[in-house]
Amino acid sequence: DVEAELELAYGDERVTVPVRVGGTVPGVDVTPARLSLGNVVVNGEIVATAVRLTNSGQAPLRVEGSRLEGSDARHFQIDGDGCAGATLRPTESCRVDISFDPARAGEHRAALRLAHNAGGGETRVPLGGIGIAPKIEVGRSRVTFPSLMVGEAVEQRLEIRNTGRAPLRIGRMRITGGEAADFALDGACAGAILAPGKRCSTGVRFAPSAPGDRRSELIVEHDATDSPLRLAVRGEATPPPVARIRTEPRRLDFAALMVGNRGDIATVVIQNPGTGPLELLGIRIRGAAARDFTVVPGSCDAAFRVDPGASCTVGVRFAPTEGGARDAELEIRHNASDAVYVVALSGRGLTPTPPVPPPTGEGGSTSNR
Repeated sequence: DVEAELELAYGDERVTVPVRVGGTVPGVDVTPARLSLGNVVVNGEIVATAVRLTNSGQAPLRVEGSRLEGSDARHFQIDGDGCAGATLRPTESCRVDISFDPARAGEHRAALRLAHNAGGGETRVPLGGIGIAPKIEVGRSRVTFPSLMVGEAVEQRLEIRNTGRAPLRIGRMRITGGEAADFALDGACAGAILAPGKRCSTGVRFAPSAPGDRRSELIVEHDATDSPLRLAVRGEATPPPVARIRTEPRRLDFAALMVGNRGDIATVVIQNPGTGPLELLGIRIRGAAARDFTVVPGSCDAAFRVDPGASCTVGVRFAPTEGGARDAELEIRHNASDAVYVVALSGRGLTPTPPVPPPTGEGGSTSNR
């Protein structure tokens, strides 16, 4: 019942009359009055709960419907509405099922509005939740290797960190495009699950197969935003050191000698104009007249190493054993291309000329007068 007073005026006189009005009205009780759905992983599992509306009055409560409102309403859903269109007798209740499925990280706020015939015409239930997500960081946009020679190799460590608020799942890791065959991964982080604040380290190896600018791309698949992560991978390669051989002169022509005599020693300079060490594996004379030429040791020997830009010497002596043209070759075995280098050798052996007998007359001897 509602008690009040009714004031009546008769000219200058006023009379107050007590008034009692009897009747009943519906009431609204919402549980919970404020709904917080906590931390939920972005694009992960959906968190669901319910709001219960109870008629706390003495008259029927008619619920017209419910709706979500607010700038973040899209992150919440009404999964089931057992209140819309319902008429609740005193103490009866209904419920609205609410879920939170954040599409981005951060705090989200909205409200559930319930329209009814109780006082005020509607009830507002504030909704809140926080979207959490992993975040991948590597601290660099590329992996750059120092210059290497072809045939060498080097490794760098790449650190992957989870700076977000939810577990980070790392999927497949691969190197693709360009000169991908010159780069390799040890796969240490593939398939790892990193808790917030945790990290892992993977090795990236560079072993160039050819000289020049070598480029590729490292791809890391993960469940954070902006997957996959792409990193440029680059290295510079120079040609491997190469030994070369050159001699001065390329040919030795000895002066003619009488058979049985020995000539002066002629010098051959062996040079290395290459970029790698030249290994001399053996020096000898070969050919048809090989016995007429002799190797005279100089600063080179069978196991001598000639560094790039350096040289050594070897001597050759000619001592003909027969008359006529005498040809052979100085053979130098080495570790450069072609493996064998040849210096042509030539000389001529001379034999004594038989004496010419004096002329004689016909029919007998001659005498001096």
